[in-house]
Amino acid sequence: MQRTIIDDLKNVEIITDEFIVKPDTKNIHLLNSKKVEHLNIYSFNQKQFEKAVEYFNVSSLSFYEFRVEDLSPIENLDKIESLSLTWNSKAVQLWNMEKNKQLRQLKVSDFSKLRSIELIKTGASLEILELSGGVWTRINIESLLPLSGLSRLKQLTLTNIKVDDQSLEPLLELKHLEVLELSNQFPVEEYAKLSVVLTETECNLFSAYTKLKSPIGDKDIMITGKGKPFLNSILDTKQINAFKTKFQKIQEHISNS
Repeated sequence: MQRTIIDDLKNVEIITDEFIVKPDTKNIHLLNSKKVEHLNIYSFNQKQFEKAVEYFNVSSLSFYEFRVEDLSPIENLDKIESLSLTWNSKAVQLWNMEKNKQLRQLKVSDFSKLRSIELIKTGASLEILELSGGVWTRINIESLLPLSGLSRLKQLTLTNIKVDDQSLEPLLELKHLEVLELSNQFPVEEYAKLSVVLTETECNLFSAYTKLKSPIGDKDIMITGKGKPFLNSILDTKQINAFKTKFQKIQEHISNS
């Protein structure tokens, strides 16, 4: 979508996803008097963010390329329902979400210095959550344990992510999860364990392999599990079947333990 930068808020009555607000947008204080369907915020640094955040209290909001280490001002957005945070090069942790009682959907993407997601556990109202790396950089966090208490989660996306303990076990507690999207960066046992417990959850990696929509050379099969190979569905049937048998044995072992 081609978006338009708003030079002066005096000139706009209805703000939709087509518009972008930047630090040099004039009369930014008028946001509170406008009809806002969705607000795109671009290129704010810490000082600019802290000064203007009081005008960002809308239901749907996206931040992009913001150089903000302290995210705590977001705590005051009590109207926020959908929040997208993309490309932050300074924040090492999130913020206390207890006051964001309306927050149902959250995306945190391309936070190159993020290490702890401990405060995500305060997002009790979350139903849709995405934690992902950028195109060129992974998101590196200590543990997924804080996710285990998000009992309302229905959709969860974890892509291009490195977790220190390499464990998906905290997700076993998400009994109401309907859709789970994962990247193939964890040991095969972690995916097998989830597939046995989360029987009502749709997941792209709850089987021994995945047929690629776009083949990589002559490889059109991705074997589930960190470090596993890409194979050819016609030429490598013997190997594929062996991985399938192994995956099933892991599932059986987990079911019987």
